[in-house]
Amino acid sequence: MESLAIVKTEMKLRVVISFVKVHHSSPIWHTVLYITIDHPYKNSDTSTLPWSYTLSQLPAFLRDGADSPLSKFYTVPNTPDLPYPSLPVSFPNLATYLASALEVARDAMGDSSSGVRRLAKAVDQFYPNDRVVLDDGPESRGMRQRLKNLVGMGGKPQRDRNAEMYELVTPFVADEHGH
Repeated sequence: MESLAIVKTEMKLRVVISFVKVHHSSPIWHTVLYITIDHPYKNSDTSTLPWSYTLSQLPAFLRDGADSPLSKFYTVPNTPDLPYPSLPVSFPNLATYLASALEVARDAMGDSSSGVRRLAKAVDQFYPNDRVVLDDGPESRGMRQRLKNLVGMGGKPQRDRNAEMYELVTPFVADEHGH
């Protein structure tokens, strides 16, 4: 919240979705989200990290590129249908943004000219039994309810303002010791 007070312009969130294999012989993949503040640098390549990643040492799983045997990453691009979310953003809104990114990727499955479909292909490959359909059918309503429950919107009582602020995704700046 302090960073938001210092910066006078609207800050946007950049998300990199990383898929990490737990072991080279294992079929199990984990998903890791890396989030940073957007810098005005125009690049919509989903296999290129945002410019802000050049400012510090890369996390180990991002060093080998977007398509290595043990890890793959996808940089969510800024598109007219899916603009970067403004900060602060709540976890439920971040979950909705990520679900929308997957829906945009699924819509682009027939478009081989852009890398947007890479997210849908990765999710389908690494999680074949967890196919999420975001239409208005009964299956998607059940999935939406599970997503709401996951991020704390599933019928829980209202909380106070401090609890809401605690759940916002805000900029994080590490000190010299990495804390």
